[in-house]
Amino acid sequence: MKNLNKLKIIFLISFVPYILLLIPACYNAVFGYYDAPLLPGGASQTYYGFEAVKYTIFWYGFIFSIIIPVFPICVVYQIIYLIITINKKIRQHRIRLILF
Repeated sequence: MKNLNKLKIIFLISFVPYILLLIPACYNAVFGYYDAPLLPGGASQTYYGFEAVKYTIFWYGFIFSIIIPVFPICVVYQIIYLIITINKKIRQHRIRLILF
């Protein structure tokens, strides 16, 4: 039982990167997302509102899923945790059915 509680705590912690993704998105929605040009002499823009949220989530999501693979690791752990807990509940339910 203690092992399941540790797994549950890690499962809840695995949602933290998604919450941390929303913090800069909300900040940039209010104060603006500055889009710097990739080439010299290009035009730059500042986005606000939904556009800023969209670009922030895209770029931070790209960084945390491709360059630093945090999101894929969290998703894999969440799927494994759900499979383990569902299997344990099914086994417990079968034992109860057999006993009664």
